[in-house]
Amino acid sequence: MKLVIVYNPNCYGWKERYDLLVESAEKFNLVPVGVSIFDFDDEDRISELTSEKHLIVIVGYPCKDKFFQVLNHNSVTFHSNLFDVFCGDFSMDCFLDFLDLPYIKTVYKSLFKQYNLSLESISDYLGGFPIVLKRSGLSKGEGVFKVDDMNQLRSMVDLFDIENYNYSFKEFYPHTAQGRVIMVGREYVSGHLNVVGEDFRSNVGESSDRIRENHVFKPELLNYISSVDNKIVAEFSGYDLLYGVDGTYKICEKNSPCNFTMTQKMTNVSISDKLIQLLLKNV
Repeated sequence: MKLVIVYNPNCYGWKERYDLLVESAEKFNLVPVGVSIFDFDDEDRISELTSEKHLIVIVGYPCKDKFFQVLNHNSVTFHSNLFDVFCGDFSMDCFLDFLDLPYIKTVYKSLFKQYNLSLESISDYLGGFPIVLKRSGLSKGEGVFKVDDMNQLRSMVDLFDIENYNYSFKEFYPHTAQGRVIMVGREYVSGHLNVVGEDFRSNVGESSDRIRENHVFKPELLNYISSVDNKIVAEFSGYDLLYGVDGTYKICEKNSPCNFTMTQKMTNVSISDKLIQLLLKNV
C-alpha cells in the first residue's frame, strides 16, 4: 500500500518532516510517494497515484486549502481518514469561549473585513495596547509584531493590506515560556518548552539560537488540552500554550498539521510513527 505524502516545497521545514514520514512509512511496509501541491494540476499524475489503495498525509499547513480545492474538482479517492481537516483556529476560539477555558483572544482579518470592524473596537476587545499583529503562514517568529499604539497599528494594517497579507490581531500575554503539546488520535504524544529570552517571541530565531528544554507537563494542563482537543475535529494537532508571568497559562494557537520535527528530535518519541499507526488503524 502507498503512503501519499502531500507537501508544499515553499513551506518552512517541509523536507525534515517529509524525511521522517518516509522513514516511518518504510518501517510499516508502506511505499512512500511524494506529491507536491503543484502536481495537483496534472490529471495523469493524480490518476496514477489513486490507482490502488493508499493513505494520505499532509505536510505543512499551507497545503490544506489547495488540497481540498483539488478534491472538490477531481474524482480523487483515498482509503484513509484525513486527520487534519476542519480544524480552523476560529472554531477553537469559539469552543474555548463556550467551555469558559482561558485562551489568547484573537481577531482574524476575515472577521475584521467582513464586518468592517474598527481598529479601536479590536484593541478594546483584546484588552488594549500592546497587542500582537501576526502575519499568517510564517514560522520561527517571523511576521509577529508587538504594536504599542493606534498610529503604529493603522500604519502596519495599511501596509499589510497593500501587500495583500493574511493576518490576525492577538491579545498580548506576558509569558516566560511557550509549550508545544502534540496530540495524535486525541491522545498526548510528546512536547517541549521554548523558553522566553529577551525577545517576547519564544519561538524566534534559528534552532541554534532558541532556548529549548524537555518538559513534563502537569496532569491538569494535559487535561485542559484534552478538553479542547476532544471538541475539535482533528486527529493530529500541535498546541502552543503560553506560561504567564503570574503562573497561569493560556492556549495561544493550534496548528494542524504541525511541524513536529524538533519535538521528535528532542524527546526521541517518533511522532511520525504515531501518525502512520493512526492511519493504519482506520484502514
